[in-house]
Amino acid sequence: MIISRIGQISIPVSDQDRALAFYTEKLGCTLTGDTPMGEEGRWIEVSLPDGETRLVLYGTPEQRETTMGTFSPIMFSSPDLSAAYRELVEKDVNIIQPPKEEFWGAFLIFADPDGNSFLVSGPLNA
Repeated sequence: MIISRIGQISIPVSDQDRALAFYTEKLGCTLTGDTPMGEEGRWIEVSLPDGETRLVLYGTPEQRETTMGTFSPIMFSSPDLSAAYRELVEKDVNIIQPPKEEFWGAFLIFADPDGNSFLVSGPLNA
């Protein structure tokens, strides 16, 4: 198939420097690109530890108005949800839902500084 993977996922943010600090220092992402975009800010890309998944910390005014601060359709995963939870708490990340087991699997929910909330799924390895 001509479409083989997701290239980047855009996360609308209000303060790019604050978002960059959160995603690199608290979530362990690596800065992979920071390009000026005139008066509209910068195109900032960070990579998740898997090296393939990239997040763009940018948002058009329309994205900020309609999606910033809501529950995101982006879902992360972890090989050890319990360890991920402990690490997020140690880094003072806003935990919306501590690890919880449901019939479909275990998850937790955290929020970034703009109130965008994300689900993280994975096994509870205690």
